[in-house]
Amino acid sequence: MDDMIDLRRVTKIYSDREKNFQVLNGIDLRVKEGGFVSIKGPSGAGKTTFLNILGGNLQPSSGEVFVGGIPLHLLDEDSLNTYRRTFCGMLWQDAYENLIPELTVKENIEQVMMIGGYPEKKREERTRYLLESFEIADRAHHRLNQLSGGEALRASLAASMVNEPKLLLCDEPTGELDSETSRMIISFLKRVNREQGTTIVVVTHDELFDLAADITYYLRDGNLVQVTSPGIVEKHPRAMVAYMNSIGQIQIPPHLRKKLGRFVKIIENNGNLSLVSADEQFDV
Repeated sequence: MDDMIDLRRVTKIYSDREKNFQVLNGIDLRVKEGGFVSIKGPSGAGKTTFLNILGGNLQPSSGEVFVGGIPLHLLDEDSLNTYRRTFCGMLWQDAYENLIPELTVKENIEQVMMIGGYPEKKREERTRYLLESFEIADRAHHRLNQLSGGEALRASLAASMVNEPKLLLCDEPTGELDSETSRMIISFLKRVNREQGTTIVVVTHDELFDLAADITYYLRDGNLVQVTSPGIVEKHPRAMVAYMNSIGQIQIPPHLRKKLGRFVKIIENNGNLSLVSADEQFDV
């Protein structure tokens, strides 16, 4: 299975008149085709910036960004437009960013396909399929202000899947929803991932994604750290529990840091590596 995402030493720096502010600090990330990844972190950590770089909406300040083998960091604006239109889908938290309020759900889906150049018969078939798949056929002729939060997000998801993107990027998709509706949306995303093989990256604060995603990362201080929950370690003893970035820094998830302490040594035995507490050596 090939990599869908391959980020190499990606940085992003914003500048104003007084100073530069570095949001991403040399991020490395590889995600296989058909993967489901969640990215967590505090507000202002750069999660949306990270997502916009993957979506071709922002260029990195340095580093390389490959999606499906496409070098986004080298593309001109016309090529990026083609990428956004044909390869990558975006699902934003606010339905008003996904849908045109003056149009019905059906018209929103058709509008995307008209822009994509779908013939009329194909538009009709695809619209019917998406309305039924996301269980909003009975809301086809409703506008955004006539939909519940869950219905609006399902309509948004349907619109984002019109062009059958290979990569779907989701920005806080359940942030405004109650737990029951959040579980329903996550279920739809899992189905898209499983049945269509769509690679999904979600930035979120929602802990429900910890169980849905294959891997969860934590973005903080510009660095991306892989997080493995205790439940995953118990179910999959060989799950990754430490991550080394391209400059040699090793990150360990919080639940293991509590067990191992502040200092850790790596022991090699017959080709196998183990993490062992080294606090006693440093008198802490």
